[in-house]
Amino acid sequence: MLDAVKALSTSKKTSYCFVLMLLLVFPVSLFAQTNNSNLDSIVNNYLYSNNSYGDVFEFVNQHSIRQEIVEIQNYLSHENRKVRGFMYGILFKMILNEEDDKAIRNAVFILIENGLYDSDAGNIYRVINYLDELPEAFFDGKIKNRLASLVLEQLPHFSKLIRLVGRVNVVQLLSYFELSLQNQKDLSASEIWNINLVLARWGDDNRAEYCLESVQRIGMSDEVIFRLVPDLIFTKQRIVFDYLFEVILTDELLCTSTDPDNEVAINCAYRLMEYIAPHIQNFPLKLTNSNELDVENYEEALLKVRAWIEMNQQIYQIILD
Repeated sequence: MLDAVKALSTSKKTSYCFVLMLLLVFPVSLFAQTNNSNLDSIVNNYLYSNNSYGDVFEFVNQHSIRQEIVEIQNYLSHENRKVRGFMYGILFKMILNEEDDKAIRNAVFILIENGLYDSDAGNIYRVINYLDELPEAFFDGKIKNRLASLVLEQLPHFSKLIRLVGRVNVVQLLSYFELSLQNQKDLSASEIWNINLVLARWGDDNRAEYCLESVQRIGMSDEVIFRLVPDLIFTKQRIVFDYLFEVILTDELLCTSTDPDNEVAINCAYRLMEYIAPHIQNFPLKLTNSNELDVENYEEALLKVRAWIEMNQQIYQIILD
């Protein structure tokens, strides 16, 4: 029995020595049970097979920003613009999936610092779009101050940046925007228009009237609905929705059907209802996941909306987002 115990003890010592030798020769990381994100593999799949959707979905759902932010930041400095753009998308998805407020705001700040200074204008455009999809609650005072300073630099895609700071209420830029409109020589027509929209959104009644009257002078049409009605809705001003409700109540056929084989004049109200629905509390129609009206009969839907307008025109509430 004693011999068996001695043999077992000798075996344990031998095993211990063997493991110790391995640890001295090879990196500890080979043996450690780590939470390996495999970002390298995901990036390589993206670059060489363009088949990364499943990998990204799994990565975002299994990792937190706190775990991965250092490695993500390394990729945000990558020399390949495609890799940087791809990583901005991953960081954006992780922000949406994150539950910790501090981690969210830290990641938003990193997205701004890297993305809005990216050497590729296409990446800057992409990042502004990502930022514009985030709720205002994700933008704290520090982030808003940083955005304000970036506006003063007039970075690429300046018009889109103006709209972003308008939506998330970087109101410290109010005086700057007002002065900019007094001296417009360094601004494009798009930038001037967007500053007017932002000031209207921030409660400047004169700017709201200017924006609405500019559209009214053109008149309602397919192009106006597609390009300018979303701008008017962005202001979140009651005079805008009052006007759009008036158009819905009229029977003028100023738009055209979407069927290229049978283009006929139709009432613009059908399209206006789609644009208005997400912005009015208790609006009688809802949108599907593909942002189309969730209705089977458009004529019946129009009658329903007109009846609702007649009853609620004085008391409807705008959803402020």
